[in-house]
Amino acid sequence: MLKTCITGSVYYLRYRTHLGQSVFASSALCIQMIEAMKFYTYSDSTRFSRNIYVRDAVFQDKRSTLLAFCILPNEYHILLQQNADHGIYQTIKRTHESITRYYNSLFKRTGRVFDSKKARMEYIYPEFRDFTTKQIEELPMYAFQGNWKSYPWSSYHERQRSFLK
Repeated sequence: MLKTCITGSVYYLRYRTHLGQSVFASSALCIQMIEAMKFYTYSDSTRFSRNIYVRDAVFQDKRSTLLAFCILPNEYHILLQQNADHGIYQTIKRTHESITRYYNSLFKRTGRVFDSKKARMEYIYPEFRDFTTKQIEELPMYAFQGNWKSYPWSSYHERQRSFLK
């Protein structure tokens, strides 16, 4: 599925956790997931760790661009643009491997964290890119009660900070 992505195109992806586990119930795992996603958008063979963050690393070319994301307790939604052949595939593969290693070592367990059988991928036409970004960032409004704009695990806050600069 991910190997068929076309360079220059934008894709919406949703991944659920294996057996509906609330993997992203802790702040530490959400932060790790966001940092890993950003880190692996670059075409570099360096392995991500808690000691190397995106802002500290020296990178080469971007294999994909992270346009929007939202992390919910048992799934995540992202909007990625592929910049190089197999860019999205490599970004997702390495992110999943990293989070699986981290989660399994944290909770002293083995096995997969993400369920690829429940994955969803859609090509996003250019005219729907902004709409899809907004939909992804507003997912907490549907999942939780209260003010969705205060939900910290969405790209909404990053987009607002860059918009205000």
